Amino acid sequence: MEKEILSSLSLVNKKVLIALIEKEKPVSTQYLADELSLSISQVRYSIKKLQALLKFKDIFISQKQNEGVMIEVCGKNRDTLLSELNEITQEINALTPQERINLLLQLVLTQSSGNSYNQLRESTGITSTSFYRDILGVQEWLETRQLDLQIKRNAPLKIIGEESIIREAIQEICMENLGQDFFVQACVFPYEMIEIGDYSKKVFYEKIMPFLQSVDLLACEKEVRRIEKNFKTKFLDTIHLELSLKIGIAVQRINQGYLLPAANSGKSGEISYYREAYQILKKLVDDFEEQHLLGETIHLANVIGNSFQKSVFDYKKTLPQTRAYDWEKTAISIVTEIGKYFHAGLCKDIELINCIKWELAFFASSSQPQTLDKKESYDSEKKLSIRKIISNIVVPILCDEGYEIGVELYTSIENHVLAALEKIRRSTVQRRVLLVCGSGFATAVTLQRQLMNRLPEIEIIGVVSAFELAHKTTLLEDCDAVISTIPLGRITSVPQYIVRALLTNEDIDMIRKMLDLQINDTNEKLFKENSTLSLMDIISVKTIKNSIFIDSPEEVIGETGALLLSVDAIWPSYIRAMKNMYKMYGPYMIIAPNTAFFHAGPEMGAKKAGISLITLSQPVVFGHIDFDPVKIAMAFSIPNHTNQVSVLSDIFNFFAQESNREKIYQSKSPQETLQIFLSNLKY
Repeated sequence: MEKEILSSLSLVNKKVLIALIEKEKPVSTQYLADELSLSISQVRYSIKKLQALLKFKDIFISQKQNEGVMIEVCGKNRDTLLSELNEITQEINALTPQERINLLLQLVLTQSSGNSYNQLRESTGITSTSFYRDILGVQEWLETRQLDLQIKRNAPLKIIGEESIIREAIQEICMENLGQDFFVQACVFPYEMIEIGDYSKKVFYEKIMPFLQSVDLLACEKEVRRIEKNFKTKFLDTIHLELSLKIGIAVQRINQGYLLPAANSGKSGEISYYREAYQILKKLVDDFEEQHLLGETIHLANVIGNSFQKSVFDYKKTLPQTRAYDWEKTAISIVTEIGKYFHAGLCKDIELINCIKWELAFFASSSQPQTLDKKESYDSEKKLSIRKIISNIVVPILCDEGYEIGVELYTSIENHVLAALEKIRRSTVQRRVLLVCGSGFATAVTLQRQLMNRLPEIEIIGVVSAFELAHKTTLLEDCDAVISTIPLGRITSVPQYIVRALLTNEDIDMIRKMLDLQINDTNEKLFKENSTLSLMDIISVKTIKNSIFIDSPEEVIGETGALLLSVDAIWPSYIRAMKNMYKMYGPYMIIAPNTAFFHAGPEMGAKKAGISLITLSQPVVFGHIDFDPVKIAMAFSIPNHTNQVSVLSDIFNFFAQESNREKIYQSKSPQETLQIFLSNLKY
């Protein structure tokens, strides 16, 4: 398509067009409006304009009732169109008047040396008339914040006002132009590794690069984590990010020579905050001189103190007078509330309700229980662990009902709930997901509650912040996907699905599709078509490794599972399921002398039929009385129990013969191993 035609589109039209190009299935106008922060009327108007414009190029936008809107364009043309739009949306003339004002504010506030009026106009390419109007908008924005823009002929533009307000203005406009998603990534990765998802933000990014390169957000975020560790607490993600930015901007301004006087820095606050501020400035400021930076140290100490105040939540509850207990009512209240957070199926679990009712009655009739300190935590390192959330639900209910909360009572209820959750987990198709939320505890819990009620097929293994995920990759072990309320860029290579805190039907449908949760007629048809599968249909050189060194059963299972994962035969959770089978049932999977065969239930994460095989350079002991140690290990996956018979028959018959086992163990390459199967199995 001609570049001139695309350039004639407004920025709103371009945003809608880009969003449609990126979608491979129909989406509702409401979904587009929410995603692009537009009104439904804006989206509908843009679609009509795009339909009229694109049809002359044989590109059509279809709208179907109860399905949504979708652009009909082939893969190659889709990529070309997206590339052209990407290029155009980075041009300043594609910005709206307000966006041009924001860009000029960004340049004026962050420039190091300063440009004159004419130099700034020439560098942006904005016409004289538009530039004049835009500068008036810049001055109006600054005046509302008690700042002024000084304009003198052939002299650099200069911001006049209090230094602390200038820094706040810099942070405000940078956050507005680039967004929280960008700065979360900037606190974790070098700038060149950051992914800009919104094309309209790229022009802001290009123009602010000189300023960003002078702000070491990686070092600033590291200092924030050090503060959290020293005070043994954690900031909410928004506070964590805000504090990192404040430190970065302060250090950048100090290094340029803009200092806060001690007289205008407020109270010094707690001495511990002052020490932290002193350490940060001493480490990050180029030429640190304590006597000149007293005002800066006091100001930063106050900023740190305010950050702690914003992140503190204290649950206070007055214990009511003891009254007659209604054990069943209390048990139902507990199960109902826990069901809202974890799984709707718990609410109908009569066995769980009865167990908790019996525990309440038993402890009410027993001797004085040992009092449980509400501040105790079984998992102090995991602020949102299952046990911690259960305690946050159960303790207030028991307090309301007048129960004395003993260690034994609390632990018993907790164990019953965990057992019920495990029972549900075993009876459903499970995908293990990690939730990431940048807005704080309340949003995370709300999202978790919605997912557990609307998608009982998934197992939520934890709720973490983006910063926790970035610095602790072990959280992703055996994790099938990450569901996040904010884009994570390259923070993780695990599939990530971005959703809104209040889940829409489109969000649910997307998660179901991407996690392959729809057990439907299509899957049943696939199962029937594959009912005659044999061993030779599913083994290949890609899933064979020879003579590798591993020294533990868990590593053997992990290696065979990794081969299945490499050909997309399983989800990562399937590997964990195989390890759990070994932990629970012991070495039952040792099917012949020196030969192990691992598998789990199809519902635990099998995508398609597959088999992997490894031989071990050093045998590994699994604990089998007769067949240890293991020299040959296999892993097997298939999406339906009924398809296993022929494959399992092939495997057991083949490895029942000692000569076959010896040939496989002595083979030197995947090709040789595969040839041994071909030579010995007749079809």
